[in-house]
Amino acid sequence: MKTVTIEVGDMLSTLSALGVEKQLVKLLGVHRAHVNHVGGSATVAVSALLHKRTRLEGIRALRSGSAKTSGAGNHG
Repeated sequence: MKTVTIEVGDMLSTLSALGVEKQLVKLLGVHRAHVNHVGGSATVAVSALLHKRTRLEGIRALRSGSAKTSGAGNHG
């Protein structure tokens, strides 16, 4: 299992932190999520396979020039 941090500040304006957590854990491969309401981020535990797949998709997007860099970070 891998842990990633994602920005969710835009979602917090319409959903509570608990609501965002509930929506995140419904996603395939997500085991748990914790939202930091003040920081506008979520720490999400995902399956290692999903983490690898999304990193590869990010690399492909960067190579094609279609991805924008965000403040999200990976912790592994």
